[in-house]
Amino acid sequence: MKNNSKNNLINKNKVFDVFVPCPNGIELKLSEELRSLNIDVVKTNKSGCYAKTSWDDIEYINLNSRIANRVLLQVSHSSYIKNEKDILEISHNVEWEEWFRPEYSIRVDTSSINSSFISNQYCNLLVKDGVCDRFKRIFSKRPNVNTINPDIRIHLFIEKNSVTIYLDTSGESLFKRGWRLSKGETPLKENLAAGIIALSDWDPRYNLLDPFCGSGTILIEAASKLTNTPPGILRSFGFEKINLHDKSKWNNLKKESIASIKKNMETEIIGFDIDREAIDASVNNLKISGLHTNNLRFIQKDSNNIGKLNIPSGYIITNPPYGERIKNDNDIKLWQNFSKNLKQYFFDWKVNILSSDLDLPRKLRLKPKRKIPLFNGKLDCRLFQFDIVEKSYRNN
Repeated sequence: MKNNSKNNLINKNKVFDVFVPCPNGIELKLSEELRSLNIDVVKTNKSGCYAKTSWDDIEYINLNSRIANRVLLQVSHSSYIKNEKDILEISHNVEWEEWFRPEYSIRVDTSSINSSFISNQYCNLLVKDGVCDRFKRIFSKRPNVNTINPDIRIHLFIEKNSVTIYLDTSGESLFKRGWRLSKGETPLKENLAAGIIALSDWDPRYNLLDPFCGSGTILIEAASKLTNTPPGILRSFGFEKINLHDKSKWNNLKKESIASIKKNMETEIIGFDIDREAIDASVNNLKISGLHTNNLRFIQKDSNNIGKLNIPSGYIITNPPYGERIKNDNDIKLWQNFSKNLKQYFFDWKVNILSSDLDLPRKLRLKPKRKIPLFNGKLDCRLFQFDIVEKSYRNN
């Protein structure tokens, strides 16, 4: 067993190896975002980005990343293990006492790729035993396990015979911003919404519409970005219970971030939905978000009537109803009417539609310029991108 872990005492000025996962399909946008935050991204793969960061950077990413799922800090890596029991030794050798106190509860999660080991659940137990045995040896007390609301989350990644243990600095997944209480029927996760906005290349100088806004996730995310509101400003994080955390420094960072929020925006951001309950949910979520925006509105209106508002050119970004949310009998008619509305009123607009209906372009009779594979939960989706120009509508 080759163990590449370092046994130096933890120093907050140290450069740490971190892995920042995100929804599949938006890894390059995550990389761009991290670099815009002055993070040293060393590699991007199909599930996220690897980076080298300071401790302060780790807290900064958690507060400011719109696209990340989590920020995972590597505490141990072994390039080869013979069997599962090596995992117990690797976990026991991590200086957990330098990271958190024994009175904090823990949860362990394992992900594996091409592994021949017995089960992920068994590997969870081995990591947990390594943590608890070490604390018991040093402090004569051990952390409790809490799978529902743990203080500390630990992640084990196995690829073939290579294992890496991460300390989760985020706690709850970062898509949980703290404002969405009204979710709608098929909620779109906030970080996926932010990723779709990034993939659309939305220019904030142009107006933004969502004709099927549901609970308002896409537009609230857009307004948050436009007003420079940190996505994590309303929530707590796992790193707040890690020993390196400096509460005073963290509070100062949040104060500075709040001070930089823009109160007004010139761009019009408007959400439409035919469902009154959806509009009420959007308004409620906006209120909880704390965004003080003058130009973000939610209006109850059929998607086929929105063009009559005479809104200047811009972008449409939407995750419309599909599958269980609409009846199949109405499907073709819905898209034919929506397409006619786009053709009549939305020349020169950029249209981005996330849908699990892979036949959507045919139903719209529009040719997409791009089809980007994404997953909305377990739904295999595409982000269809259209430029609405003359003769873009086919009659057959």
